[in-house]
Amino acid sequence: MKRNIILNCAAAGALLLATASISSAATVVDQVNDSNSFVGFNTTLNWQQEVVAGVSGILDTIELNFGIGGGSIDVFVNLGSGWQTDADDFSTSVSGLSGYSSIDVSSADISLSKGDTFIIGVRNGAGGDLRGSSGDTYAPGGLFLNGSAYTDYDLNFRTTVAAVPLPAALPLMVFGLGSIVALRRKKQA
Repeated sequence: MKRNIILNCAAAGALLLATASISSAATVVDQVNDSNSFVGFNTTLNWQQEVVAGVSGILDTIELNFGIGGGSIDVFVNLGSGWQTDADDFSTSVSGLSGYSSIDVSSADISLSKGDTFIIGVRNGAGGDLRGSSGDTYAPGGLFLNGSAYTDYDLNFRTTVAAVPLPAALPLMVFGLGSIVALRRKKQA
């Protein structure tokens, strides 16, 4: 009887763990630099904003603050510190954006751990500007222009991450599996 209860607990824990991992993770705002000290950055240049992840999960969206003249522009994301010249982990071309505009990057499945560094880049713009700030308002990361640090400036951006929650069933499953091992050892002794 006692053994059946423990086996049922282990099975229930495993089922709950599987169900919890299938369900979608909660999307949370992670990093933000939306300072009001607006500076315009020419989109015909190659800009890369270094960002440090504050939570673990899958990068879901980035938002950039587009100013006047929203022509087409290439937006990309790469894992690692700024300045990046390797193949993009995510890239897309957007046009006609103004104000804070959201770009879905979830299809790239970019997995981040808290403290990981990645860059949000823009290049090949057809005019217009991106909004940013002066005074190093985003201290964890820096802004790069054509390969060089653009000291004391940052792009205005927001990132969201699909945070991966620890399933509530994990402790139950560990207890059940531990109990099974204990029962087997007791039975063998």
